[in-house]
Amino acid sequence: MGNYEVCSGFVLHLKVSLCLIVLLHATPSEAQKHTLWKVESPTTTVYLLGSLHMLKPGHYPLAKAMEDAFADSRHLVTETNLDELETPGIRDKIMAKAIYMDGSTLKTSLSPKAYETAEEALEELQSVGLSLKILNGFKPWFVAISIVGLKLQQLGFDPANGVDRYFFNKAKAAHMALHALESSEFQINLLSSMSKKNQELMLLQTLRDLEITEELFVDIYEAWEVGDTGGLNQLLTESFEEYPTVYDKLITARNQNWLPQIEKYLKQDENYLVVVGAGHLVGEQGVVRMLQAKGYSVRQQ
Repeated sequence: MGNYEVCSGFVLHLKVSLCLIVLLHATPSEAQKHTLWKVESPTTTVYLLGSLHMLKPGHYPLAKAMEDAFADSRHLVTETNLDELETPGIRDKIMAKAIYMDGSTLKTSLSPKAYETAEEALEELQSVGLSLKILNGFKPWFVAISIVGLKLQQLGFDPANGVDRYFFNKAKAAHMALHALESSEFQINLLSSMSKKNQELMLLQTLRDLEITEELFVDIYEAWEVGDTGGLNQLLTESFEEYPTVYDKLITARNQNWLPQIEKYLKQDENYLVVVGAGHLVGEQGVVRMLQAKGYSVRQQ
């Protein structure tokens, strides 16, 4: 059923709940702002680029401002090492965390209402071989990313076309220094360590948005394309209004963890391009606002 393929994009699907993945076949205007910021210190510049993690083919070239930020940098920073996610060892670790080992099942772990909701939502995905019968041995967090992964595949989205993957491959070809804000194991544990209740909430949120996935992604892309940070943040926060604890764990806490690392880059003497999910950069708890609160010069490009 391709579970390993879904798992190999695990980190990309951490933003599943944030819906940061969409494409319209349009060329950005160079006169407008982008989901890109320039942070300056006395010694260096750090660019912050909000990524869309999965896109349809045909969306390149990206805006010139993004390409210029890459050309002006000597270091690329992503959320995790994207190549490491494809290794058999990491896939095995994901599966070890995803499968029930104590005799529990998805049906016995979810509330009856949540299980019924999942059963109804999965009817439309049976054409790709996904059903609750197949997923009954897996934990709710894994079921959530499996569902969204296969739904996006149905719609034609591919992590191979994501903005972070594009710059990651480009940096490797240019022999740039590569850095990661988190290890793959940290990201695996991020969801697998969630409480039973939060895993159910995450699954319910994923199921709730399943019917409007494509329309929601179009709205998010349009906001991302023109650098409409207020609109982008509103779309993302609306998706999480009923699940604040999940948002805090997947977004706010990680932003806080990343801040000291980004500040270290600002003390170096070479420029950095930091590419993370766009939802991490916008809003009151976003990295941009956190840096501004510390007195850094942060300008949207």
